[in-house]
Amino acid sequence: MARYFRIAAAGFFALLAVALIGLWVRSHFRKDSVMRFSNPSYVMATSWSGTLAWQSVKLPRKLPPAPRWTVQSTPVPRRSFASGVERSLLCRLGFNYQRVTVASATVFVITIPIWSLIALSAALAALFAFKGKWRFSLRTLLIATTLVAAALGLGVFLL
Repeated sequence: MARYFRIAAAGFFALLAVALIGLWVRSHFRKDSVMRFSNPSYVMATSWSGTLAWQSVKLPRKLPPAPRWTVQSTPVPRRSFASGVERSLLCRLGFNYQRVTVASATVFVITIPIWSLIALSAALAALFAFKGKWRFSLRTLLIATTLVAAALGLGVFLL
């Protein structure tokens, strides 16, 4: 029974990784949004330019009646980044968190790059695909340690 669960979980996460790759490619050409209105607030999920954003807005007063769910898809506008803007490492990687009050409305935004979700899903698929017993030789462990050290060194060099 546990074997079938492991196979189903590995298949689910592998399929999720493939679907996220498709969403990642589409997000560079189209901006897709799903909004849910509930007076006096709304929640919106958006994918564009390789990121997923979740936005929650609480308004100070009620709005006129609107449809509860709205789905939009528009072409992605061209963006130009200011070269002199200093951003943190997490922002440069695509992660962002903001909480702002604009015209007495509270806006809460979380942005996550799609590549991180693809990596997480692929890692979970690999974790479920392998059997529970992990046995490595000393040579394999030394090679893996060398590769991790080289990747960390390259990351520090590129900062």
